Amino acid sequence: MVIQINIKDDNIMFLPGDEIEGEVRWELPQAPARLVVNVYWFTDGSVSNIEQGLELTSAETAGTLPFTFKLPVTPYSYSGKLFSISWEIEAYSVSPDERCTRPFIMSPYNTAGELRSRAPVFPALNDCQLPAADFGDFS
Repeated sequence: MVIQINIKDDNIMFLPGDEIEGEVRWELPQAPARLVVNVYWFTDGSVSNIEQGLELTSAETAGTLPFTFKLPVTPYSYSGKLFSISWEIEAYSVSPDERCTRPFIMSPYNTAGELRSRAPVFPALNDCQLPAADFGDFS
């Protein structure tokens, strides 16, 4: 084992606003100068958008670091023809340079696109009545 990310209950599906709990375990040939754990989202190879992170500036050659990250309410995980939005937890060490990532899905929908068991983050606006628009006569 070099670096390993374990998520509580091996869950990979999270609702917006959920907490992700887990731990990072590492066993390295030498004590790293720095150990970092981030949760972030990214779009097709663009710069990642780090939401939260933890950092140890002094770590042993082997150890465990528990983490809890509270997810924001957006952006949802998405995969389409033009772009995708992906979420990951990343753990890396500096000197020695090692890296591990653990992808997950953050969405109010299940894989079939139907609402999951918990109520959606944004309630439907069933009582909202918009006034009819009058665009005039175009004849």
